[in-house]
Amino acid sequence: MQKKRAIVTGGGTGGHLYPALAIIEAISVDYDISYVGNPSRIEADVVPQKGIPFYAIPSIYLRSGLLSRAALALMLVWGTLKGFWLVLRLRPKLIIGVGGFVSVPMMLAGWIARRRLVLHEQNVGPGQANRFLGRIAKMPILTTFPVEKRHFPKNEMTVTGCPVRKSFWTLSKEESRTQLGLSNSNKVILIVGGSGGAVALNDAAATLCKLIPERPDLVLLHGTGRNYFDSVSQTRNALPKDVQERYRVFEYLDETAVFMSAADMIVSRSGASTLSEIFCSNLPSVLVPSPNVAENHQLANALFAQEANASVVLEEGPDFEARILKATTQVLDDDVLRSRMSDAAKQNCRGKDAGQKILTFVNALTAT
Repeated sequence: MQKKRAIVTGGGTGGHLYPALAIIEAISVDYDISYVGNPSRIEADVVPQKGIPFYAIPSIYLRSGLLSRAALALMLVWGTLKGFWLVLRLRPKLIIGVGGFVSVPMMLAGWIARRRLVLHEQNVGPGQANRFLGRIAKMPILTTFPVEKRHFPKNEMTVTGCPVRKSFWTLSKEESRTQLGLSNSNKVILIVGGSGGAVALNDAAATLCKLIPERPDLVLLHGTGRNYFDSVSQTRNALPKDVQERYRVFEYLDETAVFMSAADMIVSRSGASTLSEIFCSNLPSVLVPSPNVAENHQLANALFAQEANASVVLEEGPDFEARILKATTQVLDDDVLRSRMSDAAKQNCRGKDAGQKILTFVNALTAT
């Protein structure tokens, strides 16, 4: 049976790209997929490496000021024309938008060409691009978390979750710790600031190192991000030898599932895909939302997790190091609290069957 053709569009950040790649992996069983993104953003490097055909539409971000808005309007017109040309060339049955300004012209082109359209919203608080598209065109919205109806009053929403890799629920703690050379008796804290890293999380790691001398079973695993590996390594090398042995730093966590499965708790940012992975790992978390993302959506994600009793949320600001030390210690030392948080995370894990839900949904859509 010949596969149907589809386009996935969006990006600009890993928060849009990696959920898009997870969706592509889930639906590629029935669809030949092309990706449309920004030639100067992360998707232009990553997508071709995955063997997925990549097509570029230029995009700029919305800023205040008359000239910026005029430039955005011109770019939108040009991008929509190029998107329409791609529709004629690729003849997709379906176009899936995952957010980011680059998705807007491609989705508009698909709307004009009367193609089947779907939006996937990763965050609790939708971004500008998806909100704009939801106002312009009536299309189904698939969400990772429950999203308030006021954000998409014209559209039907379905909570599917965001697909995560199978290893997030098949790896045992014992297997993961064996791979990482850890003992079952260790208490393990995982600290992750995202692929690019985060100064606040690196500072938090340095603070949490103070716990190591008084806790002989404690191990810190720290994903520094590529931007900060050298500087964090220098800081680690200045620590006493016994602390260094139990503070392990990594430039990038390629097999995130192994690290999450091995951990007793995580200190992390709260991007949508990261939070989905934390939930599917049933992992208690202290979340430090990035203040540098559009519309502060990481804070909304983190507060959702906290209201579900799966996480403790700390915002950056005064006395951050003291607050992160207190919160982490409280979770680490309270077995009952960690168990409750783990159960709450498990109850909010939608990533296990999200891929099949999305595939079933889009197949029903393209069959009509």
